Amino acid sequence: MTFGEKIKQLRNETGLSQPQLATAAEIEQSYLSKLENDRSLPSTDVFRRLLQALNIELSEFLGQLDKHYVKSQLSHISDVENWLLKRQAASGVNSRRWLFGSSLMMVLAVTLFFSGYSKVLFSEDQYRYLSKGIVLPGEPMDLFDGGLRRSVPHEEFEEHFNKLILRYAPHELTLAESRGAGFHIQVEGGSRYYNITGSYNRQRLENAVLQIIGVGLLVAGLMGFILEYKLQRRQS
Repeated sequence: MTFGEKIKQLRNETGLSQPQLATAAEIEQSYLSKLENDRSLPSTDVFRRLLQALNIELSEFLGQLDKHYVKSQLSHISDVENWLLKRQAASGVNSRRWLFGSSLMMVLAVTLFFSGYSKVLFSEDQYRYLSKGIVLPGEPMDLFDGGLRRSVPHEEFEEHFNKLILRYAPHELTLAESRGAGFHIQVEGGSRYYNITGSYNRQRLENAVLQIIGVGLLVAGLMGFILEYKLQRRQS
């Protein structure tokens, strides 16, 4: 829609005749006719009076016209030129925000994907530890693993060994972090000494989810850059 077509449309919508609008805008009817038929373009002063007579704001009026038409045909009007400059500045701010958001999204995407791929946050290593029984106070921690032979006389070993068998009560722990070759913890009646018996890997859903989210954010970030590039080309 051109400037003249828009003026004519607004005049008809407000129920004004051409002479009435010309009188309200303090211009000649013949001049208004030229404007409506796009045989002339208004000065800044005439443009302001037309908008006032039609009771419409500058931004609303120009927003209903094609921006390329406004830029090429109406930028000689100072109010229009200022409006275009403000829109350009606002567009630049929005563009920077969009690019910053897309960049941040891509950084987050790489971080999440790497975290899931390297298992930094959710380790998939599992360590098995076994305790064979409760060690009483004063007894060696490795009582069930050879300590008995060192702690009793040789001739009493069999008697103590038979008693130790009755105390055999194995307990296994599976930990996500290694605690070395062994460790002990206090329990009711004494303590348990846990020896490592092996390790294995267990896939965790969390790492797969992190990688999926990372890929999704990376694609979204790239799309943000592509859309912004296309938008800037279209605007230019």
